[in-house]
Amino acid sequence: MIPSFMLPICLAEKLLVKLRTVDGASFAGDSEYNVIAQTINTLYFRGKRIWDAIIQDLLPKGLMFAEKALLSGCSAGGLATFIHCDEFAQLFPETTCEMSQ
Repeated sequence: MIPSFMLPICLAEKLLVKLRTVDGASFAGDSEYNVIAQTINTLYFRGKRIWDAIIQDLLPKGLMFAEKALLSGCSAGGLATFIHCDEFAQLFPETTCEMSQ
């Protein structure tokens, strides 16, 4: 974590979280496929479940009290931002300022 004295004033005392996409589907997959291969019997695409678990873990750690929330990403993360932005916004009271980049 970056010490607060090194952050701009607008970011000091903020919860900063960086998620890396892990399922190749921008945290949107929730399926399994049976495949015929020598070493693999089933492929799982469970990025949506990972997204949900991360959000549920972050809410009691301060996310539920956020006055401002920024959801941002690039490449596959940018697509994840677009896919999840409405769901993300619904996590907060109407008084929370949602910003998307």
